[in-house]
Amino acid sequence: MAALLAERGVRLVLLVPGGMALPPLAGEVEVREERRSSEGALRRLHFDQVVLPWRLRGRSDAAVYGSGSHVPLGGAARRVALLRNAIYFDPAFLLRETPLRRARWVLEGGLIAAAAARCARVLYPTRAMQDLVEARHPALRGRGAVAPYGISAAFLEAGPLPPPPPRPDGRATFLCVMNYTLQKNLGLVLAALAAAKGERLPVRVIVTSDLRSGPAACFAADRAAVERHDLVGTGHLVPAGAKHGADLLAAYREADAVLFPSFCESFGHPLVEAMALGRPVLASDLPFAREACGPHAHYFDPWRPEGLLEAWRRWPGISRSLPPADRGALAARFSWRGHAERVVDALLGTEAA
Repeated sequence: MAALLAERGVRLVLLVPGGMALPPLAGEVEVREERRSSEGALRRLHFDQVVLPWRLRGRSDAAVYGSGSHVPLGGAARRVALLRNAIYFDPAFLLRETPLRRARWVLEGGLIAAAAARCARVLYPTRAMQDLVEARHPALRGRGAVAPYGISAAFLEAGPLPPPPPRPDGRATFLCVMNYTLQKNLGLVLAALAAAKGERLPVRVIVTSDLRSGPAACFAADRAAVERHDLVGTGHLVPAGAKHGADLLAAYREADAVLFPSFCESFGHPLVEAMALGRPVLASDLPFAREACGPHAHYFDPWRPEGLLEAWRRWPGISRSLPPADRGALAARFSWRGHAERVVDALLGTEAA
């Protein structure tokens, strides 16, 4: 994005919290350290609605990009927001949260929507996310555009992966790339694994979390299910811990397929990563997943463990029935440069009619 702005004679200023470590950045970027950190809800609110407007007072030649959903409510600068977190707007998620956290997300979502309604443009990573937000906040209709995220070059260069060698125990391995949050729907996976264990289905699920701590709304129940059915001890569940870079690619290589059971998402990076690597996908039958994968995934009801269990019963037949995605089309559709171009056009008001 910095290079694209520089090509158009525009300087990018990046405000970062004090002490934040950054990778090397292009020379066109000016980094300013913000001593008043935005970590935490109250500090973030103060930074977005007090500090930033004060710094930009009278600057009608400036544009503000909120890449984490938050932008100032007021100010002379042109404002563009990327709404990228669905938890503030999804009734299915909010109903399952604890009351205090639900109240926080609703209040924060209302503030985000109020600020976005004053933006020149509101961007979303998927049409599904745009529909979700606009259904809850109709005032945002007419301001939105979709700017899909990209696929890392590492996944495009690594794929398509060959099938992993058969395991000695004959189990099919399903990789669930997740940080342990409520919307990742681990409880459904655990219920399906318990039933699969009872039927002696040869499956295991690797999750990229250590599962030592988790969301208040479901952690105790999830922990009890793991222990009651001895899912880790019997090898049905493998808490592999966080994976990044080469370690994440290695996890994909080990898997027969990718499992994505989330009931609330704005995009779903593992979906496009799996398609780029040529791995079959089992995904929640929800708009965000169907938008990303189309015919290249098998879908199941994210509210019924029986749907996932039935897919495992039919494995590997399902795998053979899924058409591979065209990697060239994936690279064109999910391009980080394309995403950056949409953001820059929104910031400068140069979008095509």
